[in-house]
Amino acid sequence: MSEPVQVKKFEERVAELEALVRRLECGQGLLQRQFAGFETGIAVVRDLTVRLDETEKRIEVLTRSAAGVLETRAVALDDEAE
Repeated sequence: MSEPVQVKKFEERVAELEALVRRLECGQGLLQRQFAGFETGIAVVRDLTVRLDETEKRIEVLTRSAAGVLETRAVALDDEAE
């Protein structure tokens, strides 16, 4: 039986991205390794963007007032303890 995939917390992914950026900014190492780090960084950015988009959708609900104006309001989350 295979082990379940561990999903890193948002903060851990941000720290991972920051470490990748520091390594790339140093400019040391093989170009191939730097390119692999860049590709990893792009994947992390995409993951973080998806997470932020999903969170934003969960937090805001678009409503229309009686006057027909679109407004946003906060929504209580079921899993606020995370």
